[in-house]
Formats: sequence, structure tokens, C-alpha cells
Amino acid sequence: MASVSNSDRRLIKRASDFLLERYEPKRHHAAAAVRCGKRSYLSLHLDTSGFDVCAEASAVAKAIVAGEERIDAVVAVLWDGSKGCLPAVVPPCGDCRQLLLEYAPSADVLLCDEEGELLSVKAEELLPYPYRSQGSFKLLDFAKAHESRVKHPKERRVN
Repeated sequence: MASVSNSDRRLIKRASDFLLERYEPKRHHAAAAVRCGKRSYLSLHLDTSGFDVCAEASAVAKAIVAGEERIDAVVAVLWDGSKGCLPAVVPPCGDCRQLLLEYAPSADVLLCDEEGELLSVKAEELLPYPYRSQGSFKLLDFAKAHESRVKHPKERRVN
């Protein structure tokens, strides 16, 4: 864990300002910003009746579509539209942690600790036991090793 830099604070402000500008009840209650070098990309959470698209995922997608090869920092903010309060920095959900691990493992993810202090954590630290589709679990090897213990039903012939 590291302290938050001035450029991190500017990224948080950009995400917060964007959400304050674009907030729409039951549609957009979160925003995210990703920093890639000197450029940053902003996005909103998309609420739908079928599924949601997280702001972090769409911000990362915008950066990738723009041709970015490295994501330096990511932040998400949440706001319920209440007057008198500002958007709050929130940690990424499990799906976004997996996405960040795969697309930006060395990115700084900005979040708050239990006391509300801002801090920066590497994306790869947020998900200690990630899903891996190939290689890590060796599912086929496991099945082969236990094949002798599995009793297969005898084939039945229908007359």
C-alpha cells in the first residue's frame, strides 16, 4: 500500500466532477477514471434491467480502444445524488478486480481504508486467488490422477 499522490487526487476529482455532472437516478450512480500516462479516460456505471456495466470496466475499455498499452491508475466513485455530500471513493467489485488483474495488474487502484483514508494498492494485490481459465488449476491432470477412483456405469444395451 502506498500513499496517494497529487496526480491521484486530480484523478479522483475528475471522476467525482464527471459523476456530479452526469448523475442520473437509477441509471448512473458511479463513475470511474483511469490514467494512462498524461491521458485519462472517464466512464459511468450503466444500470439496466438486465445487467449492469461497471464504470471501471467501461473506462478500461475506452483506454484500450484508444490504443493505450499501460494503465497507471484507476479510481471509482459513488454518489447517491444527496445534496450536501460529494461522491465517495469506492473499491472495485469482484468482477472489476478480475478485469484489472488481467488488463492492468500493475495499475494503482485508489481506495479508502476503514478509517476513510485514501490509499493506493496495486491491482494484482486486490484479488489474491484469481480465476484462471487455463494452466493454474490443471483440471485435466486432476481428473486423470483420480480416474481410477471413478466408477463409470456399464453401458446398457437396449433391445
